[in-house]
Amino acid sequence: MLRVTQTESIQAFVDRYAAALQRLDVSATAEFYSLPCSFIGNAGVVVQQDRDGLESLIAGLFGRYRAIDFGKADVTALRVEILSAHLHQARAHWQLIAIDGSALYDFETIYVIANFGKGHRITAVIVVNEAERYKALIQQIAGERTFIGKLPK
Repeated sequence: MLRVTQTESIQAFVDRYAAALQRLDVSATAEFYSLPCSFIGNAGVVVQQDRDGLESLIAGLFGRYRAIDFGKADVTALRVEILSAHLHQARAHWQLIAIDGSALYDFETIYVIANFGKGHRITAVIVVNEAERYKALIQQIAGERTFIGKLPK
């Protein structure tokens, strides 16, 4: 019988999460979270207490992705740390790709993943640098759309 290690189990969980995210499926993506769930970033902390709030947050993210012609999200690196028998930390390096196949931006996110008998669930998300990368892309897009002629170097 093949025994799956904790690290392999987290890798498989992140792969399934990435697939739901790639489909921009709000409901399916929300299934990967435990409530309450904390989202921590440079702008502060948001704690989602209920499913409606969580789905609203995810829908907002997916709306921002649609605005930049999101095509897919790849986890290009994943570092898993076993914190205890029930807690894991997964640091994912994501690459967002546009519909046309061009790179949009890359970013890091840290997930605290718990398993208390109901399968792995994300309990906290540390948004390391996605907001800054998204903002830089939006500024670049705005500059390209308003500049007439050849873009300056």
